[in-house]
Amino acid sequence: QGVGARDLRECLLLQIRNSSLEGTLTEKIAQDYLDLVSLNKLGDVAKEAGASREEVEAAIRELARLEPRPGSKFDMTAPAYILPEVEVRKVDGRYKAFVEEANIPHLRISPHYARMLKSESASDETREYLQEKIRSGMNLIKSIEQRQDTIQKVSQKIVDAQQEFFDKGVMALKPLVMAEIAEQADVHETTVSRTVSNKYMRSPQGIHELKFFFTNGVPTDNGVDVSSKHVKALIKGMVDNEDPEKPLADQDIERKLADLGINIARRTIAKYRGALKIPASHIRRVQ
Repeated sequence: QGVGARDLRECLLLQIRNSSLEGTLTEKIAQDYLDLVSLNKLGDVAKEAGASREEVEAAIRELARLEPRPGSKFDMTAPAYILPEVEVRKVDGRYKAFVEEANIPHLRISPHYARMLKSESASDETREYLQEKIRSGMNLIKSIEQRQDTIQKVSQKIVDAQQEFFDKGVMALKPLVMAEIAEQADVHETTVSRTVSNKYMRSPQGIHELKFFFTNGVPTDNGVDVSSKHVKALIKGMVDNEDPEKPLADQDIERKLADLGINIARRTIAKYRGALKIPASHIRRVQ
């Protein structure tokens, strides 16, 4: 934890006992009831601690002001910044992909060595050496150009397939697989996979990894597939707007999705919920 503490409880208590919070309800909660707090069972905390619900909530707000990872202040690791290689802009009413060139080195063959190659005073050995190095340099320049062309081609096909996303967001994301883009871009599927790996796109919807735009389809009653990310966004919206005292169980979410024409198994809902880091309903329930 950075202060010699063995766990979160001890870390918080060390800070409390070196502050004006020592001997308060905040210390008691940190000492005895962190597990109940993590389950959002504030009613049980109030009952066990012999305090009112309002007092418990105030004490938890004090806990929230403490630093759970004090050592992070001494972390000198430089933050990693994302530099998108592709920018999406609207041109004549349609979104287009533009590959960023600013971060790519502009290479050329030095005219000095080109002149040396043509010099009559250069020996055969020198000419052979220069020819080899110039040929190697030209191949590198060509490879970089091909890389940029492939990124441009693949990115534009992705943008073509996801035009509505750039206006409406994740709810408009369409199912898309790499094989489809490979066919449209006239490249191998493995080329698409390499091209989108660890590369990012900046658009009106923010910065996304190129892999973000590939998503499986979920069938609906009207015969039009929607993306799995669309379904996850629906689930998140339902949970965000649920009654905290009566949170939605997976079967409730299943029924609500069915009302929208989306029929998926409860185990799939549980998987999506897990991917969204949404706890089960009994943990989300506020006592």
